[in-house]
Amino acid sequence: MILSCGKPCSDQLKQRALSVLDRRSFEYTVGVVLGDGNVGRAVRVAVGLQDEPFIPVLRQVFLQGVGVDPGVQRNDVARSFSVNLSFKAAGDLYRQFKRGALWDLAAVLHPEMVLAGLCDTDGGWEHKKGRRVAFCITQKDNGNLEKSLPLWAQIGIKPTIRYYAPNRAVLRVPAGQREHFCQAVPLQHPRKVA
Repeated sequence: MILSCGKPCSDQLKQRALSVLDRRSFEYTVGVVLGDGNVGRAVRVAVGLQDEPFIPVLRQVFLQGVGVDPGVQRNDVARSFSVNLSFKAAGDLYRQFKRGALWDLAAVLHPEMVLAGLCDTDGGWEHKKGRRVAFCITQKDNGNLEKSLPLWAQIGIKPTIRYYAPNRAVLRVPAGQREHFCQAVPLQHPRKVA
């Protein structure tokens, strides 16, 4: 049985206010949205089926950061989950950091948290002989990885960016900075935590 509160109640839910409760958790979710999210009238984050253990982590940080437990939908055709904040105030709050495909990181106060969210969604460990040697983030080449370089500099890490066809960019934290990366960037994805 589906209950409906009707149009007045529905409109009220769409117009509810959203505020930042914990800035560090919020900025982690900003990194997640930058990596695998979409900001429109609502906020949506795509999570691959293989990353299902990451969903409880996401739900918890959204709850801590903005006080909302996001909805989660499974899409077997797309082989992913969709984690959603389905109301206008969420879109308005996150739009200051992501407009369309482009990032704006001027308002970031906790670069390590934004980078952790970005690394947890778009990053992964490069392995050699069974050892983790470097951390890499792969994205389409639209200039966004370059916009993250000042955040990396603020936490004392100097990554490199390489460009590959077709239209791919890879940001790589060098093996020599692996220990500093593990201490400075608080990864939360169960599969990526060092």
